[in-house]
Amino acid sequence: MKFCSKCWKIGHVRDQCKASLQRCRVCLDEISKKEEHTCTKRQKCAQCGGEHHSLQSICHVIEQYRSDLKEDVNKALESGKLHRNDYTKQQHAFSMKDQDFPQC
Repeated sequence: MKFCSKCWKIGHVRDQCKASLQRCRVCLDEISKKEEHTCTKRQKCAQCGGEHHSLQSICHVIEQYRSDLKEDVNKALESGKLHRNDYTKQQHAFSMKDQDFPQC
């Protein structure tokens, strides 16, 4: 899931953010100087304005974003544009030998 750590909205990252000032992760107040910010501790969502953290799965906007993302990934897998790695293949067992280490 792509999200911005400056404004806490989904769909872009910090380097692409158009917000002029950093926002508090919890209360979303603008922060001009970090050391001067006193958080209200009242949670506010950057997506819907609800009283929860901006990236919580209880947010209907986040839920829809994840659903759309999952659908897009599945379509890309089906069309062959994306391939899933198979991590179930047998790996060679790791072994340590005394001769691999310096003698004291």
